[in-house]
Amino acid sequence: MRLVFKAIILSIFLHITYLVVILGWSYLQTLYYTLDFSAANTVILQNEVSFGYVGSAQPLIVSFIVIALVTWIILRLAETKKVINE
Repeated sequence: MRLVFKAIILSIFLHITYLVVILGWSYLQTLYYTLDFSAANTVILQNEVSFGYVGSAQPLIVSFIVIALVTWIILRLAETKKVINE
């Protein structure tokens, strides 16, 4: 049971790390973005802006479960190898 909790904690940590890295990278790209007002782009400029989309939470839940299972398997194998080497 202890390995399951370690796997869940590690899965949460990996998801939070991934989220922080993606948000940080996106923020840096937005911060350093420069507009290109060349003659070719001035014709197609729009006056309306739309951001993002609404997606399903199912892929996040599935990835959390899969990463927790893979982490549990890795921890289990590491524990088994440690017992064999002793």
